[in-house]
Amino acid sequence: MMNTVVLRSYTASELFCTKRFISTSSILLGPKSNDAKVARDKSKKKELRKLAMNKNIAKDPAYNQPLYMPLDMALRYLRAAEVGYPTSQQTISITTKIVRDKGTPNLRGKVFFPHSIESENSKSKIMVFTNNDQSQIDYYKNELGCDYVGGQDLVDAIQNDKINLDEIKLSFATPDIASSLNKLGKKLGPKGLLPSTKRGTVAENLTNIIKENSASYPFTQKRADAISFPVGRLTFSDLKLAQNINAVRDGLYKSLSEQQSRKPSIVGHTYITSTNSPAITIDFK
Repeated sequence: MMNTVVLRSYTASELFCTKRFISTSSILLGPKSNDAKVARDKSKKKELRKLAMNKNIAKDPAYNQPLYMPLDMALRYLRAAEVGYPTSQQTISITTKIVRDKGTPNLRGKVFFPHSIESENSKSKIMVFTNNDQSQIDYYKNELGCDYVGGQDLVDAIQNDKINLDEIKLSFATPDIASSLNKLGKKLGPKGLLPSTKRGTVAENLTNIIKENSASYPFTQKRADAISFPVGRLTFSDLKLAQNINAVRDGLYKSLSEQQSRKPSIVGHTYITSTNSPAITIDFK
C-alpha cells in the first residue's frame, strides 16, 4: 500500500509574510546599547562631586571639627592617654589630609627636623668614603659626627663584613674614591647606601650635604588622601614637638610648591595622635 503525500497550498499573503524573513538574531546585530557610557558618566560625576565636597571640607577651619584642640591642650590629652604604657612605644605622629585631582602626582620631599625623631635602637650611623688627609677625616668624625670615615681601608672592611651595615643610615663619598665603590654595589646598593652623584651623595665638600641629610626625613605620599609623619616621642617637651611640627609644615608646603601639576594638591585638616590616643584636630596651615 502506497503512502499518500498531501501537499498543502499557501495563499499569497502567507508566502509573502514578513515574519518569515525576520530573524530574531537581528536584535543582536542592532545598535549597541549606551548603558556602559551612561554608567561611566555617572561614575565620573560622582567622583567630581566627591572631589568638590572634599575641597570644601579642606577649606573649613580646623576649629569647626568635632575633636579640635589647640596644640598645647592636645599634647596634654596625648600624655594622659599614654600613662601606664612603656615610653619606648609612645610615638607622636601627625596625619594631614591631602585633596588632589585625578592625575595629580603624589607629594614627595624632605623634612628637616630640628630635633631628631629617631629612637635609640634605630639606624643612626653615618659613613664617609674619602682619600682626604687625616685632618679632614678627623673633621668628619669630630665635627660632623660621622661614625665610619676612610678610604680603601673602609672599602676593605665592608668587603670583609667587618661593619654592620644595618646600623648605617647614610653614606657619602668624595669624587676621588667614588669610582672605587662600584665593587661594593652588591652590599651597599640594596640598602640604599651606595653614594652616587645622581643622588647628591658624592661631592668635593660634604659638609653641607651631611648636615642637611643627617637631619632630614624623606617622605612620599603613599595614600591617595593623606600623608603621615612621626614628629617625636612623649619624652619631648611641648616646645620641641611644636618645632618639629612646624618643620613638617615647611617641608610639606615646599613639596606642594614644587608639584608639577596644573591643579596642585590642597592641604586639608591635620590630626595629631599618639600610640594609644584618639586623633585630635590641630591648627596646621
